[in-house]
Amino acid sequence: MKRTSTAFRAHLAQRAPNVQTVSRCVRVQRKDGTVVRFTDHDEDIVIAAWAAPNAALNGTYLAASGFKATDISTTSALNVDNLEVSSPQVAPAILEADMTAGLWDYARVTLFLVNWADLTMGPHYLRVGHLGELSTEVGAIRSEIRGLMQAYTQTIAVLTSPTCRNDFGDARCGVDLAGSPGFGVAGTITGVNADGVTLYDTGRTEAGASVGVAIVSITNANPGVVTLADTSLGLQNGQAITLSGILGPALLNAITVALNPSGATFKLSVNTSDTAIYPAYTGGGVVTPVGGGRSIFDGGKITFTSGLNNGLSQDVKSYAPGQITLALPMPYQVNAFASDSPTVLDTYSLNQGCGKDFLTNCVAQFNNGVNFNGEPYIGGIDKLLQVGRKQ
Repeated sequence: MKRTSTAFRAHLAQRAPNVQTVSRCVRVQRKDGTVVRFTDHDEDIVIAAWAAPNAALNGTYLAASGFKATDISTTSALNVDNLEVSSPQVAPAILEADMTAGLWDYARVTLFLVNWADLTMGPHYLRVGHLGELSTEVGAIRSEIRGLMQAYTQTIAVLTSPTCRNDFGDARCGVDLAGSPGFGVAGTITGVNADGVTLYDTGRTEAGASVGVAIVSITNANPGVVTLADTSLGLQNGQAITLSGILGPALLNAITVALNPSGATFKLSVNTSDTAIYPAYTGGGVVTPVGGGRSIFDGGKITFTSGLNNGLSQDVKSYAPGQITLALPMPYQVNAFASDSPTVLDTYSLNQGCGKDFLTNCVAQFNNGVNFNGEPYIGGIDKLLQVGRKQ
């Protein structure tokens, strides 16, 4: 039963010609304690004198950053109550990068009505819950509010899987990433590609995938043409490749595609004729097919230990000596060494990846088969559905 004052209930019970002076307010509190407040009223609403149990709602509810909400869906069954709220992305406390970083995940939401003409009536609670899916549009934020019954929809049973369900290095896995012989390293970012996912660390010298072929030349043309030392890669048109270690046009050190390969040459998907952006090739460089080989850090995880992304992690898509390609960009800008700001250096820790295969990884690579958390020898769906023959 909703807790509402007698005066407010009487106000809500009014019928024409009387006018209801009500507005909706929403209070959102992140797990780190940050609070934002909005209202769909045409002026800010300042609540300052409410006592317990409503004291937590005191504060200024901004009209300039107001919101629109859909109708609330409620049933008598154990279904989750649904409500969608959209608001302009103008509040300084709400940034797209913060949403990407997960700072607004599962934030607590309180939606209530007030009589803006007489705040002493207190609140009429509409819904209490947590933020669900968040999405951004042009200048706007769309958020889903999930009711308290959401907790009962979570899967708590353990599903079977042929690969390991542990996260590499967690308590169930048992591998000590920091111990001897050590499965993690630390370093400092020395460069960032314009794509936002390719990071460079010139001090990273661990071996990459073993199937790479050296680059002989790269032209400044539209498009640029790469010549390899031999034809052993057998590249196909549109095949994903990693370029690494290139001197001169350093922006080319990233994951791209090989176009129209012919013999030992292929075309790039970029125009390299602008030498201000892509200086002349001066040497070095290796081409490695994505998925054609595996380095120890492929599928690993990078965690930043300083800078704007301090404490945040991201999966590593591929690794080559001196070059780390992330699965997705970090929420905030990664800062690297620059001549005009030599003190801005983001540091990180980088852990090896695990393919989660029982024999290849858990047994042979990490000697950790006893902690493998999967069922590698369970038959597939065709085996389970097989009838009329001996199993």
